[in-house]
Amino acid sequence: RQACRRAFGLIQQADGEQSEEFAKLLKNQAILSLDTGKFQEAIEINTQAMRIENALPFASASDKATTLNNLGLALTAIGRLPDAEAAYTRSMNLRGWNRSASNSDLAKTLNNLALVEKDTGRLDVSRQHASRALEIAESDQVKSDVTIASILNSLGLIALDQAKLTEATMFLERAASLWLKTLGSEHPNYAATLSNLGLLANRQRRSEEHTS
Repeated sequence: RQACRRAFGLIQQADGEQSEEFAKLLKNQAILSLDTGKFQEAIEINTQAMRIENALPFASASDKATTLNNLGLALTAIGRLPDAEAAYTRSMNLRGWNRSASNSDLAKTLNNLALVEKDTGRLDVSRQHASRALEIAESDQVKSDVTIASILNSLGLIALDQAKLTEATMFLERAASLWLKTLGSEHPNYAATLSNLGLLANRQRRSEEHTS
């Protein structure tokens, strides 16, 4: 924190508070706030960064899209799902919804949007968006197994909500395998997917008991 305050001071003196460098520093601070559970703080900082980027004549669409995605994550964390969906949609519009080029960041935002759609009961469109996110991530020139695992986990949860238990098992087992390979057995993401598999097993048992 002390180092961040010093960096803010130096950039304020050199470039001013309406500069691209100041916006970047704000975005890094917002990520730290998000990672430490300070979601309202992350919302406020990302909003400030977004105002600066919108005022800059040469700010890239990619930078703005990243800020909006990170804003969406913070909004999702505190349950402001309509606002999060709006942020993700604006991010997707900046990145280009329908372009054929592969892009890991595009896949991440589309997956984040799919999870909001899942949580608001729109399972069909959620599945479509998560499936498209997986296509993008798997066709990226530099594949990210972490991104792919995250999307597979989302698809598993969507399939679970749709009562498609066989598909949910397939997606979640693939996600767990990738988490284990990339992040190890102690990582929270691996544990969360194992928990989802446990939830799925309970659902399968209840389904079998109901039909027997």
